[in-house]
Amino acid sequence: MNYEINIMTDKEDSERRQIEFKEKTENFVKNLELDETLGQLLVAEGFSTIDEIKDTSVEALTKIEGIEEDTAKALIDRAKEFYVKDQEEISQKIKDLGLENELINHKGLTPGMLVTLGEQKILTLSDFADLASDELIGGYDIVKGERVKIKGYLEDFALSQSEADNLIMSARDIVYKD
Repeated sequence: MNYEINIMTDKEDSERRQIEFKEKTENFVKNLELDETLGQLLVAEGFSTIDEIKDTSVEALTKIEGIEEDTAKALIDRAKEFYVKDQEEISQKIKDLGLENELINHKGLTPGMLVTLGEQKILTLSDFADLASDELIGGYDIVKGERVKIKGYLEDFALSQSEADNLIMSARDIVYKD
């Protein structure tokens, strides 16, 4: 296994956390149409994504000081509406990119992964079957004696080596079954 260790100073770590906090807050403010204080409160209480709000209970939200039951219900409703709209936009994007149904329906590929693959012009199950797992999850290569990081197409989706291998092998089983 290759591990990459990032060593940060306390100042860098603090800055990174502040940036993440700000980004999460802005996501809630923009997409759920909240005021900044409520957005910050949700992030401070450990909510990172709109999905987490969508899947939480009214009780969990009303435990947060300053959130009444009506507000909690409205938050969950808005998160659900955003999720549906987001799914529709992703589905449309997949169609627009021209991915083949065989790839779209391949078990284990999420809509987000499909969009990323389509943007890389991997549009058919056959294109996908021809990839190596390193092309999906990233890896390292030696270029002119230097170890160089190669970014994988689906690196942002935190697939393991075995998950990547299984996705590719199952695609090969279908494509080359004859």
